[in-house]
Amino acid sequence: MITKRIGLAAVAFACLFTATAGAQYLFVKHRLFSVAAASLADWANEIDREIGFHNGWNLEGFRHADISAPNFAAFTADGFLIEIEGFVPSILPFAEPVASDTGRGPRSVRTEVGETIRTLEKRVDGGAVVLAVSDIDNQLQDLASIDDLLIRTAEKFGSTLDSAIKVAARNIDGRVEYAVLADTGEVKLANGWPPLKFNLDNKPPAPEGVRWAVATGKRLLVYNKPIIDERGQPVGEIVLPRDVSAEEHALHQTGIFNLWLAIASWIIAVVLLAVPVLRYEFEKRSLEISLEEALQKGEGQNIEFKTGVIDANVAKVIAAFANTNPGNIFVGVEDNGGVSGLREATLKDRDQLLRKVRQIATMIQPPVAPEATFLPHDGKTVLRLLVRKGIHPLYVLQGTVWVRRLAEVVAADRQEIIERAVGAGRTLTRGDRGASRRW
Repeated sequence: MITKRIGLAAVAFACLFTATAGAQYLFVKHRLFSVAAASLADWANEIDREIGFHNGWNLEGFRHADISAPNFAAFTADGFLIEIEGFVPSILPFAEPVASDTGRGPRSVRTEVGETIRTLEKRVDGGAVVLAVSDIDNQLQDLASIDDLLIRTAEKFGSTLDSAIKVAARNIDGRVEYAVLADTGEVKLANGWPPLKFNLDNKPPAPEGVRWAVATGKRLLVYNKPIIDERGQPVGEIVLPRDVSAEEHALHQTGIFNLWLAIASWIIAVVLLAVPVLRYEFEKRSLEISLEEALQKGEGQNIEFKTGVIDANVAKVIAAFANTNPGNIFVGVEDNGGVSGLREATLKDRDQLLRKVRQIATMIQPPVAPEATFLPHDGKTVLRLLVRKGIHPLYVLQGTVWVRRLAEVVAADRQEIIERAVGAGRTLTRGDRGASRRW
């Protein structure tokens, strides 16, 4: 009984742990990504405030602002790049240079957001490099030195697309904005605000919110925020990606760990719950006697033969085995060992027979539940009733305590009844003593 309770407690613990682990995983996941989304939203609002669109583009304050977002891209509604910081590949649309003319050297361009830049485009095998220096803080006063800077910078990108995308930002003069494009238009590398125009296919800016994306095998949480004018119309878009691969990996590892713990708890619970069942079955097999063995041994301390009638005599034997020792009652076998079999042959007949067994077993107090098995033998059927020794000190049938002595069922005497009761730690009441005198 204690083992069974431990098993049930283990199952309850496994259920509780599994539910708690699952809830914890979902809570941590929600909290982790809601915090990430909130930080992206804060950065997006900061960039939007610094851009400060009012009846047109005026980015002078934005260019001097100290933006805290580590990665972002901002562009106009028709695709012109405002700025890109902390380039993350594969999240931007395809693009093309605004002043596409590789046959000329550096030249000045007035951009769509009202800024003047000095730009240079260099063709490489598989793509192009776009360089620019803006007129912020009057950087374009000395065009000769700026042109020399652009030309020298272009040489650092080499002659192929592969060499161009390997250039480190620390090797580029801080005044130079740059981008590397593949022939397909894919932006392979970018920093600052080189003159690029993205191919948006006339799509309006995405609504504000987060979305998932995958770039170079990494999971990204991407926040989109439209830039809105005074009339509520979108005039641009801000895109902020955040790599959450590390957080997802940590969350995944935590989930795997909790899963293994849950599996272990369930294994322990099942084992503890199975122990009493397996022990019960093992005991049953050890207590069961085959019909062949019973016919060979004959009636004895744990074997009783009964004809095919279920009556009070069978109830006496059941009570005696419950009081004394486990035993097997074979119904359908004569006292001399001849197998007469049961008259009941159909399933309905067998159900009625088992119902009779249950009825006479409930006449015993406390009730006893023998385990019934139908056994075939030479075309006949015998019912075996396995009776376990009871856990209670006394089992009484119609005011009498019956016990087993070898092949006989006899009534226990008063002294034996007292010894059984006292031995089980039972204190007899006045009513018990009166009952014992009746026995």
